[in-house]
Amino acid sequence: PDYLLVQPDKIPPILNVTVDGRQLRNNDFVSATPLIVVDLIDENTFLLKTDTLGFTLLLGTNCNAPTCTFKRIAFSSTEIVWHPATATTPFRIEYRPTLTNGLYELSVQGADAKGNFAGSTPYTVSFQVDSAPSLQWKGVYPNPSQGRFAFQFLLTGELPSEFELEIFSTQGTRLHRFEMSDLLLFHVGTNELIWNGTDAAGGLLPPGIYYYNLQLSSSGNRISERGKIVLIR
Repeated sequence: PDYLLVQPDKIPPILNVTVDGRQLRNNDFVSATPLIVVDLIDENTFLLKTDTLGFTLLLGTNCNAPTCTFKRIAFSSTEIVWHPATATTPFRIEYRPTLTNGLYELSVQGADAKGNFAGSTPYTVSFQVDSAPSLQWKGVYPNPSQGRFAFQFLLTGELPSEFELEIFSTQGTRLHRFEMSDLLLFHVGTNELIWNGTDAAGGLLPPGIYYYNLQLSSSGNRISERGKIVLIR
């Protein structure tokens, strides 16, 4: 006779943690009022996560000391908003603390509706807050490249007030220009602006040597960088 075999749900869910809309690298900078979003992604669409059981959210402070001082964040806190899972959206926690300057560590562990934890150890990431405005040029990578150059710089305090990045041919012809309108997704911390080896109309440029001119300013700090990039195909 036909029969239905029901297997218990033992598949762990996945935690996706973002800070100000991005996944952090350790020791990156964030704003003093970051939006920390934790999504619990579960393949089981029949048993939806509708409570905070199995979730632990810790924030470590004074992490410049030998060990951080951790505090458990209560889900009743005014800094926390959480949303139960639906058929189309995952269980979500939104945490917006107000932070002073310093080094922090975030620790998150979560479980699905069946009690399966997202991992054997919590997700952890360290980050820094510095309210003093500063700019630091980190370079362009990779170089040479087959067509994806990442111009990287670090911002603290606030976003730039002026920005321009120009790409020139060896003859001095300007081929591409980025300006303030291209900074809509920029944030406090490490930023990347991508040039894909195209001209202003989106056409692929031939392999060769090109030059860039970067002008960036924020709160009286200014970066002016010129350099050579090599495009290979």
